[in-house]
Parts: sequence; C-alpha cells; structure tokens
Amino acid sequence: MPATDTAPKMVKKGAWISEHDAIYKTLMKISRGVERLGANGVNTRRLKKLAGEVEELRTTLERHFVGEERQGGLFDRLEEILPEQGGTLGRLRKAHADFATRLKAMHHELRDGAVHDAKALTKQLAELVAAVLDHERIEERLTERALNWVPPKRD
Repeated sequence: MPATDTAPKMVKKGAWISEHDAIYKTLMKISRGVERLGANGVNTRRLKKLAGEVEELRTTLERHFVGEERQGGLFDRLEEILPEQGGTLGRLRKAHADFATRLKAMHHELRDGAVHDAKALTKQLAELVAAVLDHERIEERLTERALNWVPPKRD
C-alpha cells in the first residue's frame, strides 16, 4: 500500500490542520496576554481575559487529544507505521493529561483572581505555552514521517 493510500486512514487531514491552527492561535493569544501581564502588571480584567484564553486552550486540546488517543486514532496509526517511536508516543500521551491538569489549575487561579505572584504565573504560562508548542511540533513531525512512509515491497 503506497503512502497515499495510508494518508486518509491516518488522519482527516483538513480537520487535523484546523485543530492545530486553532491550538496555535490560542497559544499566541496566551503569549500576548502573558507579555501584557509582565509589562503592565496584574489587574482583574487582564486576569479574566487570560483565564478565558487558558480555558479555550484546555477545551481545544482536550478535544484534540481525544481524537489522537481514541482506538484507531492518530497515535494507534503512528504506532503501527512507526513502531520505533513507541516511547515518544507514550510520552506524548502522558503529556496530554499533564497539560489538562496544569491548564485547569491555571484557569481557576486566573478566573478567581488568586494570583499571588504575577512573575511566577507569567513564567509558568510561558513554560506551558512552550511545552505545548514543542509537543505539537513533535506530533506533526511524526505524522509527516508516517504520511510519507512506504511499506517495504513483498517478494
């Protein structure tokens, strides 16, 4: 089966690209919000806006992760095609739960205005944004490799 026959079974390309676009756009909104917090200080309006963006990211990621982790989903297909990447895929799966937990906690802290150390919060958010970006880039590289995979010829 050539790579082109594998692609449709691998991912619904348009939906997957749209999800990644939504994730990147939300990450950029959060990054700008973090920059504003760092430059202009904390106020209730900024915290509430950032809380909404963090919650938007959490819900977008959770939907995205469900699709990747479902039986027969992206990660199952990647493991079939790239079995040597099992360790990486395991780390990506584990990161999904970690991201959801961290984002939920940050959302509550921002929403409730319970920010005691704005500098620490901006650092945590910036680190989380970087981790999610790195995570998505790894997924994209693996998916690209799998989409370009051609099975060995059988004799």
